[in-house]
Parts: sequence; structure tokens; C-alpha cells
Amino acid sequence: MKTYTVYSRRMAYRLRLAGFRIIKTIPNPEFPERDFYFFADTPQFREAFNNILKTLREENQKEE
Repeated sequence: MKTYTVYSRRMAYRLRLAGFRIIKTIPNPEFPERDFYFFADTPQFREAFNNILKTLREENQKEE
């Protein structure tokens, strides 16, 4: 199975809310207090990822 790695806890959380399951997590070797999140890489996942990314970017611009 092809996987997609997510480095952001916020993004992983939003993807979970959208119904995607985390397949595996591993500690980030550079920053052990953070994790890498692995999701199944499907067309539906990519579409949701891109939509969430767009939303997060818009939210960050509003904060600035």
C-alpha cells in the first residue's frame, strides 16, 4: 500500500476528523517530541488533504 507522510499534528488531526485513519506514527528523529503520521495515499485522501491545506492557509492569512 502506498502511504503519504504528514508532518503536521494539526493537519493529521483535521484528516482524522475527515474520516481518514492514521496507519502508523513514528517519532521525528530530529524533534523527538513531534511525530510523523502515515495515511493511505488515495485520490480521496489527496483531495481532502489539498482542501484542508487550502483552509489552513486561509486561516493563517486571516491571523496575520
